[in-house]
Amino acid sequence: MKIFVVDDEKNQRELLAGYFNEKGYKALALNGFNEIKTLLDKGNAPDIVISDMRLGEKDGFDVLKIVKDYTGKEIYFIMVTAYGSIENAVKAMKMGAYDYITKPVNLDELLIKVNNIKESINLKDDFNKLNKKLDNIIENDIFIAESNSSKHIVDLIKRAAETNYPVLITGETGVGKEVAAQAIHKLSNRSKSPFIAVNSAALPKELVEAELFGSERGAYTGSTSRRRGKFEEASGGTLFLDEIGEMPVDVQSKILRAIETGKIARIGGNNEIAIDTRIIAATNRNIEKEIENNNFREDLYYRLNVIRIEIPPLRERPEDIIALAKYFIKKEFSDRFNSVNEGFYNALLKKEWRGNARELLNYVRRYFILPVEQLKEAEKGFLSLKEVEDQYIRRVMKFTGGNINKAASILGVHRNTLSKRIKDLK
Repeated sequence: MKIFVVDDEKNQRELLAGYFNEKGYKALALNGFNEIKTLLDKGNAPDIVISDMRLGEKDGFDVLKIVKDYTGKEIYFIMVTAYGSIENAVKAMKMGAYDYITKPVNLDELLIKVNNIKESINLKDDFNKLNKKLDNIIENDIFIAESNSSKHIVDLIKRAAETNYPVLITGETGVGKEVAAQAIHKLSNRSKSPFIAVNSAALPKELVEAELFGSERGAYTGSTSRRRGKFEEASGGTLFLDEIGEMPVDVQSKILRAIETGKIARIGGNNEIAIDTRIIAATNRNIEKEIENNNFREDLYYRLNVIRIEIPPLRERPEDIIALAKYFIKKEFSDRFNSVNEGFYNALLKKEWRGNARELLNYVRRYFILPVEQLKEAEKGFLSLKEVEDQYIRRVMKFTGGNINKAASILGVHRNTLSKRIKDLK
Protein backbone atom coordinates (compact mmCIF):
# COMPACT_ATOMS: atom_id res chain seq x y z
CA MET A 1 0.00 0.00 0.00
CA LYS A 2 1.45 3.33 -1.13
CA ILE A 3 1.61 6.53 0.97
CA PHE A 4 2.63 10.04 -0.12
CA VAL A 5 3.90 12.25 2.72
CA VAL A 6 3.68 15.92 1.64
CA ASP A 7 5.57 18.51 3.70
CA ASP A 8 7.89 21.39 2.88
CA GLU A 9 9.96 20.58 5.98
CA LYS A 10 12.51 17.96 4.91
CA ASN A 11 13.09 16.44 8.35
CA GLN A 12 9.38 16.04 9.04
CA ARG A 13 8.49 14.41 5.71
CA GLU A 14 11.49 12.07 5.78
CA LEU A 15 10.75 11.11 9.39
CA LEU A 16 7.14 10.15 8.57
CA ALA A 17 8.04 8.40 5.31
CA GLY A 18 10.82 6.41 7.00
CA TYR A 19 8.49 5.42 9.84
CA PHE A 20 5.86 3.99 7.50
CA ASN A 21 8.46 2.22 5.36
CA GLU A 22 9.62 0.46 8.53
CA LYS A 23 6.00 -0.57 9.18
CA GLY A 24 5.76 -2.31 5.81
CA TYR A 25 4.16 0.46 3.76
CA LYS A 26 5.66 2.02 0.62
CA ALA A 27 6.03 5.67 1.63
CA LEU A 28 7.39 8.50 -0.51
CA ALA A 29 8.44 11.90 0.88
CA LEU A 30 7.33 14.84 -1.32
CA ASN A 31 8.29 18.50 -1.06
CA GLY A 32 5.00 20.33 -1.43
CA PHE A 33 2.13 20.76 -3.86
CA ASN A 34 4.02 20.70 -7.17
CA GLU A 35 5.69 17.34 -6.57
CA ILE A 36 2.45 15.50 -5.76
CA LYS A 37 0.61 17.21 -8.63
CA THR A 38 3.32 16.06 -11.08
CA LEU A 39 3.02 12.46 -9.92
CA LEU A 40 -0.80 12.50 -10.07
CA ASP A 41 -0.73 14.04 -13.55
CA LYS A 42 1.42 11.08 -14.65
CA GLY A 43 -1.07 8.63 -13.18
CA ASN A 44 1.20 7.69 -10.29
CA ALA A 45 -1.31 7.75 -7.44
CA PRO A 46 -1.01 6.55 -3.83
CA ASP A 47 -3.62 4.96 -1.61
CA ILE A 48 -3.10 7.50 1.17
CA VAL A 49 -1.87 11.11 1.28
CA ILE A 50 -0.62 12.60 4.55
CA SER A 51 -0.20 16.32 3.99
CA ASP A 52 0.84 19.18 6.20
CA MET A 53 -1.49 22.18 6.25
CA ARG A 54 1.24 24.74 5.55
CA LEU A 55 3.23 24.20 2.36
CA GLY A 56 4.33 27.66 1.29
CA GLU A 57 2.40 29.24 -1.59
CA LYS A 58 0.03 26.29 -1.80
CA ASP A 59 -1.47 24.72 1.29
CA GLY A 60 -2.97 21.44 2.41
CA PHE A 61 -6.38 22.43 1.04
CA ASP A 62 -4.88 22.72 -2.45
CA VAL A 63 -3.42 19.23 -2.10
CA LEU A 64 -6.76 17.91 -0.82
CA LYS A 65 -8.56 19.42 -3.82
CA ILE A 66 -6.35 17.73 -6.44
CA VAL A 67 -6.57 14.47 -4.48
CA LYS A 68 -10.40 14.55 -4.40
CA ASP A 69 -10.54 15.57 -8.08
CA TYR A 70 -8.31 12.65 -9.09
CA THR A 71 -10.39 10.15 -11.08
CA GLY A 72 -7.96 7.23 -11.39
CA LYS A 73 -8.71 5.74 -7.96
CA GLU A 74 -9.99 6.64 -4.51
CA ILE A 75 -7.28 8.31 -2.41
CA TYR A 76 -7.60 8.72 1.36
CA PHE A 77 -6.42 12.06 2.74
CA ILE A 78 -5.14 12.84 6.25
CA MET A 79 -4.48 16.50 7.12
CA VAL A 80 -1.68 17.43 9.53
CA THR A 81 -2.56 20.69 11.22
CA ALA A 82 -1.14 22.76 14.05
CA TYR A 83 -2.68 22.36 17.49
CA GLY A 84 -5.26 25.08 17.98
CA SER A 85 -6.23 25.17 14.27
CA ILE A 86 -9.12 22.78 14.61
CA GLU A 87 -11.20 24.95 12.25
CA ASN A 88 -8.82 23.91 9.47
CA ALA A 89 -9.35 20.26 10.35
CA VAL A 90 -13.14 20.71 10.29
CA LYS A 91 -12.93 22.43 6.90
CA ALA A 92 -10.74 19.61 5.57
CA MET A 93 -13.27 16.99 6.71
CA LYS A 94 -16.08 18.90 5.00
CA MET A 95 -14.01 18.92 1.80
CA GLY A 96 -13.69 15.15 1.90
CA ALA A 97 -10.63 14.39 4.03
CA TYR A 98 -10.70 11.00 5.72
CA ASP A 99 -9.21 12.26 8.98
CA TYR A 100 -6.80 14.76 10.54
CA ILE A 101 -4.06 14.78 13.16
CA THR A 102 -2.56 17.69 15.12
CA LYS A 103 1.06 18.58 15.70
CA PRO A 104 3.23 17.43 17.28
CA VAL A 105 2.41 14.22 15.43
CA ASN A 106 1.85 11.17 17.60
CA LEU A 107 3.25 8.37 15.40
CA ASP A 108 1.27 5.62 17.14
CA GLU A 109 -1.98 7.54 16.66
CA LEU A 110 -1.17 8.21 13.01
CA LEU A 111 -0.34 4.52 12.44
CA ILE A 112 -3.75 3.53 13.83
CA LYS A 113 -5.45 5.87 11.36
CA VAL A 114 -3.42 4.49 8.45
CA ASN A 115 -4.08 0.88 9.51
CA ASN A 116 -7.81 1.64 9.65
CA ILE A 117 -7.65 2.95 6.09
CA LYS A 118 -5.78 -0.17 5.00
CA GLU A 119 -8.47 -2.37 6.52
CA SER A 120 -11.19 -0.31 4.82
CA ILE A 121 -9.44 -0.62 1.43
CA ASN A 122 -9.02 -4.38 1.89
CA LEU A 123 -12.71 -4.76 2.76
CA LYS A 124 -13.72 -2.82 -0.36
CA ASP A 125 -11.40 -4.94 -2.48
CA ASP A 126 -12.91 -8.11 -1.04
CA PHE A 127 -16.41 -6.74 -1.65
CA ASN A 128 -15.59 -5.88 -5.28
CA LYS A 129 -14.07 -9.31 -5.83
CA LEU A 130 -17.18 -10.87 -4.35
CA ASN A 131 -19.40 -8.83 -6.68
CA LYS A 132 -17.36 -9.94 -9.70
CA LYS A 133 -17.48 -13.52 -8.52
CA LEU A 134 -21.23 -13.21 -7.99
CA ASP A 135 -21.77 -11.82 -11.50
CA ASN A 136 -19.74 -14.69 -12.94
CA ILE A 137 -21.64 -17.31 -10.96
CA ILE A 138 -25.03 -15.87 -11.86
CA GLU A 139 -24.05 -15.95 -15.53
CA ASN A 140 -23.01 -19.57 -15.09
CA ASP A 141 -25.92 -21.43 -13.58
CA ILE A 142 -26.68 -19.89 -10.21
CA PHE A 143 -29.51 -17.41 -9.64
CA ILE A 144 -31.33 -15.44 -12.35
CA ALA A 145 -32.49 -12.09 -11.01
CA GLU A 146 -34.44 -9.61 -13.11
CA SER A 147 -37.14 -8.50 -10.66
CA ASN A 148 -36.47 -6.22 -7.68
CA SER A 149 -37.43 -8.97 -5.24
CA SER A 150 -34.92 -11.38 -6.83
CA LYS A 151 -32.21 -8.72 -6.82
CA HIS A 152 -32.88 -8.34 -3.10
CA ILE A 153 -32.45 -12.10 -2.73
CA VAL A 154 -29.11 -11.90 -4.55
CA ASP A 155 -28.04 -9.21 -2.09
CA LEU A 156 -29.00 -11.46 0.83
CA ILE A 157 -27.12 -14.36 -0.76
CA LYS A 158 -24.04 -12.18 -1.04
CA ARG A 159 -24.30 -11.05 2.60
CA ALA A 160 -24.88 -14.60 3.82
CA ALA A 161 -21.80 -15.79 1.92
CA GLU A 162 -19.64 -13.38 3.91
CA THR A 163 -20.50 -15.16 7.18
CA ASN A 164 -20.61 -18.69 8.58
CA TYR A 165 -23.95 -18.26 10.32
CA PRO A 166 -26.84 -20.68 9.69
CA VAL A 167 -29.29 -19.66 6.96
CA LEU A 168 -32.99 -20.51 6.68
CA ILE A 169 -34.46 -20.36 3.15
CA THR A 170 -38.24 -20.48 2.79
CA GLY A 171 -40.56 -20.56 -0.19
CA GLU A 172 -42.83 -22.77 -2.26
CA THR A 173 -41.62 -25.93 -3.97
CA GLY A 174 -39.64 -25.15 -7.11
CA VAL A 175 -38.75 -21.51 -6.37
CA GLY A 176 -35.02 -22.21 -6.25
CA LYS A 177 -34.17 -22.76 -2.58
CA GLU A 178 -31.34 -25.19 -3.31
CA VAL A 179 -30.06 -22.94 -6.08
CA ALA A 180 -29.79 -20.11 -3.53
CA ALA A 181 -28.06 -22.41 -1.05
CA GLN A 182 -25.49 -23.47 -3.66
CA ALA A 183 -24.87 -19.82 -4.53
CA ILE A 184 -24.15 -19.00 -0.88
CA HIS A 185 -21.71 -21.91 -0.69
CA LYS A 186 -19.93 -21.07 -3.95
CA LEU A 187 -19.51 -17.43 -2.94
CA SER A 188 -18.23 -18.26 0.53
CA ASN A 189 -14.74 -19.11 1.72
CA ARG A 190 -15.96 -22.73 1.94
CA SER A 191 -16.42 -23.01 -1.83
CA LYS A 192 -13.55 -25.47 -2.28
CA SER A 193 -15.01 -27.81 0.35
CA PRO A 194 -18.05 -30.09 -0.06
CA PHE A 195 -21.63 -28.95 -0.51
CA ILE A 196 -23.74 -31.84 0.80
CA ALA A 197 -27.51 -31.76 0.22
CA VAL A 198 -29.94 -33.87 2.24
CA ASN A 199 -33.65 -34.10 1.43
CA SER A 200 -35.22 -34.62 4.83
CA ALA A 201 -38.56 -35.70 3.35
CA ALA A 202 -36.94 -38.48 1.30
CA LEU A 203 -35.18 -40.18 4.24
CA PRO A 204 -36.86 -43.14 5.97
CA LYS A 205 -37.50 -42.14 9.59
CA GLU A 206 -35.54 -45.07 10.96
CA LEU A 207 -32.44 -44.07 8.97
CA VAL A 208 -32.48 -40.28 9.37
CA GLU A 209 -30.16 -40.22 12.38
CA ALA A 210 -27.64 -42.61 10.82
CA GLU A 211 -27.69 -40.66 7.58
CA LEU A 212 -26.92 -37.38 9.33
CA PHE A 213 -24.56 -38.46 12.11
CA GLY A 214 -23.12 -41.75 10.87
CA SER A 215 -22.85 -45.07 12.68
CA GLU A 216 -20.35 -47.52 14.08
CA ARG A 217 -20.15 -51.10 12.96
CA GLY A 218 -22.92 -53.19 14.55
CA ALA A 219 -24.86 -50.14 15.72
CA TYR A 220 -28.03 -51.57 14.20
CA THR A 221 -29.15 -54.54 12.12
CA GLY A 222 -27.37 -54.46 8.78
CA SER A 223 -24.64 -52.10 9.96
CA THR A 224 -21.56 -54.07 8.90
CA SER A 225 -19.02 -51.23 8.85
CA ARG A 226 -18.35 -47.76 10.21
CA ARG A 227 -20.18 -45.08 8.28
CA ARG A 228 -19.63 -41.33 8.20
CA GLY A 229 -22.72 -39.15 8.35
CA LYS A 230 -23.55 -36.06 6.31
CA PHE A 231 -22.44 -33.71 9.09
CA GLU A 232 -18.98 -35.28 8.94
CA GLU A 233 -18.83 -35.40 5.15
CA ALA A 234 -19.69 -31.70 4.95
CA SER A 235 -17.15 -30.62 7.58
CA GLY A 236 -15.24 -27.63 6.27
CA GLY A 237 -18.04 -27.03 3.79
CA THR A 238 -21.82 -26.66 3.80
CA LEU A 239 -24.64 -29.02 4.76
CA PHE A 240 -27.94 -28.19 3.06
CA LEU A 241 -30.91 -29.61 4.96
CA ASP A 242 -33.75 -29.41 2.47
CA GLU A 243 -37.33 -29.69 3.73
CA ILE A 244 -36.15 -29.31 7.32
CA GLY A 245 -39.81 -29.07 8.35
CA GLU A 246 -40.14 -32.80 7.60
CA MET A 247 -37.39 -33.74 10.06
CA PRO A 248 -38.54 -35.88 13.03
CA VAL A 249 -38.69 -33.86 16.26
CA ASP A 250 -36.32 -36.20 18.14
CA VAL A 251 -33.69 -35.76 15.44
CA GLN A 252 -34.20 -31.99 15.51
CA SER A 253 -32.81 -31.89 19.06
CA LYS A 254 -29.61 -33.63 17.92
CA ILE A 255 -29.23 -31.22 15.01
CA LEU A 256 -29.58 -28.36 17.49
CA ARG A 257 -26.85 -29.82 19.69
CA ALA A 258 -24.53 -30.31 16.70
CA ILE A 259 -24.97 -26.65 15.73
CA GLU A 260 -24.45 -25.42 19.29
CA THR A 261 -21.42 -27.56 20.20
CA GLY A 262 -19.79 -28.18 16.82
CA LYS A 263 -19.63 -31.88 17.75
CA ILE A 264 -21.50 -35.04 16.76
CA ALA A 265 -21.47 -38.67 17.84
CA ARG A 266 -22.04 -41.61 15.53
CA ILE A 267 -24.80 -44.06 16.43
CA GLY A 268 -23.28 -46.77 18.59
CA GLY A 269 -20.20 -44.67 19.31
CA ASN A 270 -19.00 -43.09 22.55
CA ASN A 271 -16.55 -40.55 21.15
CA GLU A 272 -17.61 -37.07 20.08
CA ILE A 273 -16.27 -35.86 16.75
CA ALA A 274 -15.51 -32.17 16.18
CA ILE A 275 -16.99 -30.76 12.98
CA ASP A 276 -16.83 -27.44 11.14
CA THR A 277 -20.05 -27.57 9.15
CA ARG A 278 -22.03 -24.55 7.95
CA ILE A 279 -25.78 -25.25 8.01
CA ILE A 280 -28.25 -23.98 5.42
CA ALA A 281 -31.81 -25.23 5.88
CA ALA A 282 -34.86 -24.86 3.67
CA THR A 283 -38.57 -25.53 3.92
CA ASN A 284 -41.75 -24.98 1.93
CA ARG A 285 -43.81 -25.13 5.10
CA ASN A 286 -44.97 -22.28 7.32
CA ILE A 287 -42.34 -22.98 9.94
CA GLU A 288 -43.87 -20.64 12.53
CA LYS A 289 -47.15 -22.55 12.26
CA GLU A 290 -45.28 -25.85 12.59
CA ILE A 291 -43.83 -24.56 15.87
CA GLU A 292 -47.34 -23.70 17.14
CA ASN A 293 -48.45 -27.25 16.25
CA ASN A 294 -45.43 -28.72 18.10
CA ASN A 295 -44.04 -30.19 14.89
CA PHE A 296 -40.87 -28.12 14.96
CA ARG A 297 -38.60 -27.14 17.85
CA GLU A 298 -38.66 -23.44 18.58
CA ASP A 299 -35.06 -23.43 19.83
CA LEU A 300 -33.83 -25.03 16.58
CA TYR A 301 -35.81 -22.47 14.61
CA TYR A 302 -34.02 -19.61 16.38
CA ARG A 303 -30.67 -21.28 15.73
CA LEU A 304 -31.39 -21.66 12.02
CA ASN A 305 -33.10 -18.32 11.53
CA VAL A 306 -29.98 -16.17 11.91
CA ILE A 307 -30.19 -15.17 8.25
CA ARG A 308 -33.61 -15.58 6.61
CA ILE A 309 -34.08 -15.65 2.85
CA GLU A 310 -37.67 -15.88 1.65
CA ILE A 311 -38.03 -16.55 -2.06
CA PRO A 312 -41.37 -15.38 -3.50
CA PRO A 313 -43.28 -17.60 -5.95
CA LEU A 314 -42.63 -17.03 -9.65
CA ARG A 315 -46.13 -15.62 -10.21
CA GLU A 316 -45.22 -12.70 -7.91
CA ARG A 317 -42.09 -11.80 -9.89
CA PRO A 318 -43.16 -11.90 -13.56
CA GLU A 319 -39.99 -10.07 -14.67
CA ASP A 320 -38.08 -13.27 -13.85
CA ILE A 321 -40.29 -15.51 -16.01
CA ILE A 322 -38.89 -14.38 -19.37
CA ALA A 323 -35.33 -14.17 -18.02
CA LEU A 324 -35.55 -17.71 -16.66
CA ALA A 325 -37.13 -19.09 -19.82
CA LYS A 326 -34.39 -17.56 -21.97
CA TYR A 327 -31.78 -18.92 -19.60
CA PHE A 328 -33.24 -22.45 -19.77
CA ILE A 329 -33.49 -22.30 -23.57
CA LYS A 330 -29.95 -21.02 -23.97
CA LYS A 331 -28.62 -23.65 -21.59
CA GLU A 332 -30.40 -26.69 -23.04
CA PHE A 333 -31.45 -25.64 -26.58
CA SER A 334 -28.85 -23.02 -27.50
CA ASP A 335 -28.95 -23.86 -31.23
CA ARG A 336 -32.64 -22.89 -31.34
CA PHE A 337 -32.47 -19.84 -29.05
CA ASN A 338 -32.89 -17.27 -31.82
CA SER A 339 -35.82 -19.14 -33.39
CA VAL A 340 -38.19 -18.47 -30.47
CA ASN A 341 -40.71 -15.72 -31.22
CA GLU A 342 -42.16 -13.17 -28.84
CA GLY A 343 -45.50 -14.97 -28.92
CA PHE A 344 -44.01 -17.85 -26.96
CA TYR A 345 -42.60 -15.52 -24.28
CA ASN A 346 -45.82 -13.53 -24.05
CA ALA A 347 -47.75 -16.77 -23.54
CA LEU A 348 -45.54 -17.60 -20.57
CA LEU A 349 -46.68 -14.46 -18.75
CA LYS A 350 -50.29 -15.66 -18.82
CA LYS A 351 -49.62 -18.83 -16.82
CA GLU A 352 -49.69 -19.02 -13.01
CA TRP A 353 -46.65 -21.32 -12.60
CA ARG A 354 -47.83 -23.06 -9.44
CA GLY A 355 -44.75 -25.28 -9.77
CA ASN A 356 -42.56 -22.18 -10.10
CA ALA A 357 -39.17 -22.36 -11.86
CA ARG A 358 -39.25 -26.17 -11.93
CA GLU A 359 -42.55 -26.14 -13.82
CA LEU A 360 -41.22 -23.48 -16.19
CA LEU A 361 -38.16 -25.59 -17.00
CA ASN A 362 -40.28 -28.63 -17.80
CA TYR A 363 -42.58 -26.47 -19.92
CA VAL A 364 -39.62 -25.25 -21.97
CA ARG A 365 -38.38 -28.82 -22.42
CA ARG A 366 -41.78 -30.04 -23.65
CA TYR A 367 -42.05 -27.11 -26.03
CA PHE A 368 -38.82 -28.00 -27.79
CA ILE A 369 -38.91 -31.80 -27.54
CA LEU A 370 -42.51 -32.57 -28.52
CA PRO A 371 -43.61 -30.95 -31.85
CA VAL A 372 -47.33 -31.66 -31.36
CA GLU A 373 -47.19 -30.50 -27.79
CA GLN A 374 -45.50 -27.32 -28.99
CA LEU A 375 -48.58 -26.24 -30.94
CA LYS A 376 -50.93 -27.18 -28.10
CA GLU A 377 -48.93 -25.22 -25.57
CA ALA A 378 -48.83 -22.20 -27.87
CA GLU A 379 -52.60 -22.38 -28.25
CA LYS A 380 -53.02 -22.60 -24.50
CA GLY A 381 -51.02 -19.38 -24.22
CA PHE A 382 -53.64 -17.56 -26.39
CA LEU A 383 -51.43 -15.82 -28.93
CA SER A 384 -52.77 -12.52 -30.19
CA LEU A 385 -54.46 -12.41 -33.60
CA LYS A 386 -51.55 -10.41 -35.00
CA GLU A 387 -49.03 -12.99 -33.72
CA VAL A 388 -51.02 -15.80 -35.38
CA GLU A 389 -51.18 -13.81 -38.64
CA ASP A 390 -47.47 -13.04 -38.54
CA GLN A 391 -46.62 -16.71 -38.11
CA TYR A 392 -48.93 -17.68 -40.97
CA ILE A 393 -47.47 -15.02 -43.30
CA ARG A 394 -43.99 -16.36 -42.61
CA ARG A 395 -45.07 -19.91 -43.42
CA VAL A 396 -46.75 -18.87 -46.68
CA MET A 397 -43.75 -16.79 -47.75
CA LYS A 398 -41.51 -19.78 -47.08
CA PHE A 399 -43.87 -22.03 -49.05
CA THR A 400 -43.84 -19.71 -52.09
CA GLY A 401 -40.10 -19.22 -51.97
CA GLY A 402 -40.54 -15.52 -51.20
CA ASN A 403 -42.84 -14.82 -54.18
CA ILE A 404 -45.05 -11.97 -52.96
CA ASN A 405 -47.62 -12.29 -55.78
CA LYS A 406 -48.20 -16.00 -55.08
CA ALA A 407 -48.27 -15.42 -51.33
CA ALA A 408 -50.77 -12.55 -51.69
CA SER A 409 -52.99 -14.79 -53.82
CA ILE A 410 -52.94 -17.57 -51.19
CA LEU A 411 -53.58 -15.12 -48.37
CA GLY A 412 -56.33 -13.32 -50.27
CA VAL A 413 -54.84 -9.86 -49.78
CA HIS A 414 -53.53 -7.18 -52.14
CA ARG A 415 -49.83 -7.38 -53.02
CA ASN A 416 -49.19 -3.91 -51.52
CA THR A 417 -50.89 -4.87 -48.24
CA LEU A 418 -48.71 -7.96 -47.96
CA SER A 419 -45.56 -5.98 -48.83
CA LYS A 420 -46.29 -3.58 -45.98
CA ARG A 421 -46.83 -6.45 -43.52
CA ILE A 422 -43.57 -8.08 -44.63
CA LYS A 423 -41.78 -4.79 -44.13
CA ASP A 424 -43.21 -4.55 -40.60
CA LEU A 425 -41.99 -8.10 -39.93
CA LYS A 426 -38.49 -7.13 -41.10
